[in-house]
Amino acid sequence: MLANVAAIAFTVALMAIGIWLALSIADMRKTQDCVLTGRRDCARIYARMASISGRTGSRAVGPCRPARPPPLNSERASDIRAPTLDGG
Repeated sequence: MLANVAAIAFTVALMAIGIWLALSIADMRKTQDCVLTGRRDCARIYARMASISGRTGSRAVGPCRPARPPPLNSERASDIRAPTLDGG
């Protein structure tokens, strides 16, 4: 009986370590892909956030993505800007 409990505890611990290892490898792969594509600030930042109820918690904030320029073939006339002589 005691051997069965020890075997189950060992199996659960081994599964927990395997899941943690898989998640860690996936997170490192995401960070490495981000760095290799030339982005900056790829590391996760943990920030404390205050909620409405007054409790604080931590949540992971991912990397900021660069803003996209407006499309060149825009359908709206307000999106099309002609170059000016002053360079702006």
